[in-house]
Amino acid sequence: MPKFRDIVRIRRANLDGAEKATYALTGIKGVGIRLASAIVERAGIDKETRLGFLSDSEVRKINHALENLAENGTPSWLFNGQRDRQTGEDLHLIGPDIDLQVKSDID
Repeated sequence: MPKFRDIVRIRRANLDGAEKATYALTGIKGVGIRLASAIVERAGIDKETRLGFLSDSEVRKINHALENLAENGTPSWLFNGQRDRQTGEDLHLIGPDIDLQVKSDID
């Protein structure tokens, strides 16, 4: 069993290792409970596992699933940027990218 980590860093966010993986991922700006459940499922991780007990390879799987939502078969209705004005694609923004996009939209 991997060593427990109190803090796990995923996508520029420090997440509580004591929380279950699905709920811990909601600490990332732009990730809700439904998207977090889909990510954990796509990464092949048991949803009851505490985030602090995940191995480095499992954390990399979560990062990869977050970066490649469209390629992983995630339904587009989970995305927060459906039909982007500039590209016409379905996008999902996470973290500071959300703030930058909102500022750009206002300008």
